Amino acid sequence: MAQVLSPSLPLDRSIMLAISNALGERPVRVRALETPQGRLWLKRVEQLSLRWRLQKGNSRVLFEKDRAGLHLLADAGLPVAPILAEGPDYFVTPDLGTTLRAMLDAGVAKDERLRAFDGAGRALAALHATGYSHGRPAVRDLCWDGEKVRFIDLEKFSARRHSPRHFAADMLIFLHSIFAGSGNAEDADAAVAAYRQAAGEERWNRVQRLAGQLAFARPMAYGLLGFLKHGRDLRAMIATLDYLATIR
Repeated sequence: MAQVLSPSLPLDRSIMLAISNALGERPVRVRALETPQGRLWLKRVEQLSLRWRLQKGNSRVLFEKDRAGLHLLADAGLPVAPILAEGPDYFVTPDLGTTLRAMLDAGVAKDERLRAFDGAGRALAALHATGYSHGRPAVRDLCWDGEKVRFIDLEKFSARRHSPRHFAADMLIFLHSIFAGSGNAEDADAAVAAYRQAAGEERWNRVQRLAGQLAFARPMAYGLLGFLKHGRDLRAMIATLDYLATIR
């Protein structure tokens, strides 16, 4: 595992130069910076057209939610990307490995993949144990470095969402993202087993209860598939509910 730069240490001059040069270029939401100390990620306020603002929401609000969430959860000792440098409209985090989505798409060896999904289940349990929910823990927003999983994107985070129902929704969203991608029941099994062990059966029962409350939508989802050219999210929703119906 590569050493992660610490936000408590001053950054090397070459890193500050790389950040300065990138800030002088056309702003994009996320940009990789290759430095002598390793790859970093520069996040900026996304510049959106009116159409995309209507679809995605206020990019400044999302950016500040992400930044505030990373600071808050880092201070709580949770596994999130540390912020190494920041300004009014940007912040920089270290590279923390491969996203779970990239692992699925690349067909990473089964043993390594299952270790990563076990880590994801434990990371979610640790987050919930402190009284916070993630808001959108999709496989693209969690990174595996070979030893642990960290959260890298908290645009949907809110410290006010801290009820057992919010924790259950996190698990449903995470499982949905597995089935919406290239994942399968084995990946889900690894995450679920780790989560149940770390979070406890009472919290897991909340997940099952919420899935049961959403089961009414399954026939409607099947019906809608006939009218949609691309129904990936609907198929993943059906797969998630079907999967959870088999878990005891």
